Amino acid sequence: MRTKITFLSLVLLSCVSVFAQKSDYSTPKSIELRLNDDWSLTSSKKTFPALNLNAMKTEDENDERNGLPPRFGYPVNANLNLTNSGIWKVLSNGDRIWRLEIECINALSINLLYDKFWFPNGAKLHIYAKNKSQIIGGFNSTNNRGTKQNPSKFTTGLIFSQSIVLELFEPLSLKNQSILSIHKVVHGYRQIDLKDMMTNEAGRGDSGPCQVNVNCTEGQNWQNEKKGVAMILVNGTRWCSGSLINNTSNDKTPYFLTADHCIGSLDANGNTDASYYSFWWNYESSTCNQNSSDFVAESTSGATLVANNSASDFALFELTESPLDNNIGVYFNGWDRTTSPAQGGVGIHHPSGDFKKIATHNVTPSPGQVWNSNTHWRVNWSQTTNGFSVTEGGSSGSPLFTNNKRIIGQLHGGSSINCSDPANDPGEYGRFHVSWDGSSPQRRLKDWLDPLNTNQIYLDGIGTEPLVTFQNHIDIVCYNNSTTLNLNNNQNLVNWQVSSNLIILSNTNSSVTIRVSSSNSTGNGWVRAVLSNGTTLQEDFWVGLPSSNNLIIISSGDFNISTQRWYQLTAHYSNFSYSEHGSLEYEWLIPYAQLRLTPPTNKVISVFSTQTGTYPYKLRSKNECGCSAYITKLFQVSNQPGDDDLIISPAGF
Repeated sequence: MRTKITFLSLVLLSCVSVFAQKSDYSTPKSIELRLNDDWSLTSSKKTFPALNLNAMKTEDENDERNGLPPRFGYPVNANLNLTNSGIWKVLSNGDRIWRLEIECINALSINLLYDKFWFPNGAKLHIYAKNKSQIIGGFNSTNNRGTKQNPSKFTTGLIFSQSIVLELFEPLSLKNQSILSIHKVVHGYRQIDLKDMMTNEAGRGDSGPCQVNVNCTEGQNWQNEKKGVAMILVNGTRWCSGSLINNTSNDKTPYFLTADHCIGSLDANGNTDASYYSFWWNYESSTCNQNSSDFVAESTSGATLVANNSASDFALFELTESPLDNNIGVYFNGWDRTTSPAQGGVGIHHPSGDFKKIATHNVTPSPGQVWNSNTHWRVNWSQTTNGFSVTEGGSSGSPLFTNNKRIIGQLHGGSSINCSDPANDPGEYGRFHVSWDGSSPQRRLKDWLDPLNTNQIYLDGIGTEPLVTFQNHIDIVCYNNSTTLNLNNNQNLVNWQVSSNLIILSNTNSSVTIRVSSSNSTGNGWVRAVLSNGTTLQEDFWVGLPSSNNLIIISSGDFNISTQRWYQLTAHYSNFSYSEHGSLEYEWLIPYAQLRLTPPTNKVISVFSTQTGTYPYKLRSKNECGCSAYITKLFQVSNQPGDDDLIISPAGF
């Protein structure tokens, strides 16, 4: 699913979206209809008590010692559904609205985990803060995973409030068909940075001050690879990181690599259901400035665990929703299973659930020291222009790249030093080549990432950038006029080529400006863009004046108009030499005759001759550059015995 969070002004005149989840982005029906709240929510309110924060802190400290990913929310059993909770309001036309208020005392955020979630086409669910400062939805039949008989699990996004309202609209014709059951309510007790960035309440997230945004200069050469890295909300309660990863079919199957210690009780040999996981894409500052918050973070939900192994601490998911299906721009990162990686590389990660960061190293990965030296890589980070980035809680599962931009491992952990002494804060990563092999497909990567059994040692990543196309269309190019053709191209290098009757005046990777090579140049022309990704695009058009080659006059015979004999002529290109791009008009010169033209092109005319003899009938074509040369055809005009009208026929016939 894609989460979209919308903020409404008090008068509901404007909205700002910073998150996207698969929904129709509509307005709740009660707001649309301007219903007041006199159908009180009080009787339907479900209140959950405040958490013992001291107990939460103790549990979190134990989790950290045990290597678990950090937690921001506590799941509370709910068992709330359309039958045992909420209140229905019937509208004048018989349609119904169901609402349920959920309050978690002192909560910083609330999100919901559903054990049953299914809607018929026409029903719609919204969730919003009670004060309507934030709205997500509407969720509808496009979000269904299972069937009405067997509805599936689901999760919706974070609402940053201690009191939220669920609102379900159900048309009269669909009465009692919706299925909604809330299994757990997640009480957020730690500030998740998504809220700060969303509301501009804080510029810097909770990660350490040494961290480097991925869009600083350190990340300039990693703009593709960063698109594959996502933050994971594990069961709606914890943070981790991970990356999309390519396979030898290059078919963009949404495999996602993370750490085994991020997946809790899941196991590829049994419990594989990760329906309560959500994956947050493009959650990053658009600049190096920590205070920048102009971003749109997009999410998908649900996954199936296909392989995992604790030895090298890897887990491989296949996502239920591919980001591609939701038009999210991502990148499927490449990998390298060599046993001796080269010097240098980066880690891209979400420390403490913060904006995407980049950590740089200039060493050759060495054997692990905290975990098995044969199964893990160890790297020490380097100070760079904008900081001394290291890994933190929430970075677990994030990829370690070599300088050739291929993954060689995923983060298991580091020290607890972090930004206080980053030079002595190494990261240890489960080795990719160790994860490659295992006792079964459920314990290794090769079956999933090499389905063609190519036995490749390494594989480059593959992007999903939008299809490059020409942004404008050219019909004709005239002499002495320059013409610019534009591409929607952001990443590819372009080799521009043109036909011999054109010259290139200037060009970039997104545009080319051309001109006709000489005043005599005419004919079909083209511009070709050869992209560095292997794609070739070509735009065809006409160059210069229209040609008179193959232009002919067709005699269509005579006919009567008001008892007068008229003769019909048609302009025609045989072996059509004029490009189909653009339009032509025709000019005729016919002596001693009256003409009936057929605007706008005058392709067909009618002729009434007034004098006998043999005469040259002339024709030329015209485009916006000017006129072709005339062509000439002789016609005989004669009397027919017993007929006052003159007869026209091609000379010689």
